[in-house]
Amino acid sequence: MEVDDDRRVIALHLSGNNLRGEMPPELGELSKLETLELHDNALSGETPIELANLPNLTDALLSDNRLTGCYLAVWENDLADSGLTACSLSQWRERAALAALYDAAGGDGWANGDGWLTNAPVSEWHGVEADGRRRAVALNLSGNFLSGAIPPEIGQLSNLRKLDLSDNQLSGEIPPEIGQLARLESLYLNGNFLSGAIPPELGELAKLRSLELNWNELSGGIPPELAKLAKLETLWLHGNELSDEIPTELARLVNLKMLWLYDNALVGAIPPELGELVNLDALWLSNNELSGAIPPELGGLAKIENLLLDRNDLSGAIPPELGGLVKLKTLALSDNDLSGAIPPEFGALAKIETLSLNGNDLSGEIPPELAQLSNLRTLALHDNLLSGAIPPDLAQLSRLKWLNLSNNLLSGEIPPELGGLVKVEVLVLAGNVLSGEIPPELGRLVNVIELRLDNNVLSGAIPPELGGLAKINWLDLSRNALSGAIPSELGGLFGIYTLRLSGNSLSGWVPPALTEVAVNDLESLGLPAC
Repeated sequence: MEVDDDRRVIALHLSGNNLRGEMPPELGELSKLETLELHDNALSGETPIELANLPNLTDALLSDNRLTGCYLAVWENDLADSGLTACSLSQWRERAALAALYDAAGGDGWANGDGWLTNAPVSEWHGVEADGRRRAVALNLSGNFLSGAIPPEIGQLSNLRKLDLSDNQLSGEIPPEIGQLARLESLYLNGNFLSGAIPPELGELAKLRSLELNWNELSGGIPPELAKLAKLETLWLHGNELSDEIPTELARLVNLKMLWLYDNALVGAIPPELGELVNLDALWLSNNELSGAIPPELGGLAKIENLLLDRNDLSGAIPPELGGLVKLKTLALSDNDLSGAIPPEFGALAKIETLSLNGNDLSGEIPPELAQLSNLRTLALHDNLLSGAIPPDLAQLSRLKWLNLSNNLLSGEIPPELGGLVKVEVLVLAGNVLSGEIPPELGRLVNVIELRLDNNVLSGAIPPELGGLAKINWLDLSRNALSGAIPSELGGLFGIYTLRLSGNSLSGWVPPALTEVAVNDLESLGLPAC
């Protein structure tokens, strides 16, 4: 060891001294060091980034070791033969940051760690993309069995445009240092076990277009600082434990196309300011604890295709302004506390495919205007307080596959026109006060899998035409006032799994094939098998 007049270390001569293990980063504290001789030992691991902070170091002899990593061009002597990589200071910091990620995220257990911690250029490390200057611009380690934490050194990857650590087993908090990645355009940390709060520092990522933190264990509120992400198009925070209210500041994200906040514990009202997100095509707020009325301002979301507000505590009437969302394909308002009538303006939703209003306190009649929804595949109005007759015009819904009007106060006869819904796979009218006979036209529902007419006051005979429902596996006609014999044609329903006929006044014989149906209540009828 050599020292200067101030007894500051200027040289270390430890070559051929049988040294083992890693070089201590504390060497970086020897600020006057000029010469470092460590060649001909058994040192291993990365050369510590701290060496790059020594302004006077010019002679570094590190050959004949098992070191990996970088050396600076200002160093002389045997470095070209040391096996180390010539790096700029920024490249060294990048390699050190990647090495920190490897160590913190269980690199030895990764599905693919090819190239990592070797002297190969980082572009040859699995999942690392580099530019022409050998700077890391993308890190793609999705589904690579990362575990452990994301280290704060990740913030040193200053040239990253994409960071994808999704679908791994990472835990701990999101390091706020990610907010230093000023060039970042995409951040995917979804599908991990990350916890704690969303760092407000993420609001500094001015170029960010996609932020996906969904399916983690994040808690606390949504930082209003995220509203500074002026270029953001995708914000996915669903499937966490986020609480508090939705920040009104999010309305400033004018380029946002997808806002998914479902499956959290968000409370309070839906901010009416969200109606200002004019480029939004998907707003998904399902399964939270949101309350209050649905803001009519949401009717200003002219480009929206999917609006899902189901499974909350929303109340009041459905705003008729939602009927102006002409590009809407999915509207889910089910399982809330909504009341009042179904707006007839919904008849203008020409592109809608799924309309789910079930599980509310909606009343009044089913608007016949719904028959204009020519693209409708699913109509779910069950578990409400709807009354009046079933509009026969619903038979015009030629693409309908799922119709559930059960558990309402609907009355009158079942329109025979419903037999024209030849694409329907599920037809559930149970739990109403429907009367009259079962229309034989229902036997034309050649694609129906589930037909439930139970718990009404239907009378007359079971139509033999129902024996033509070749695809049916669930037929429930129980708890009505049906009479007469069980049609022998029902015995040809070979795919049926559930059959319920109890609670009627049926007579005659039970076709023997029906007694073999897995789920049935035929014994309660007290009828012999023929």
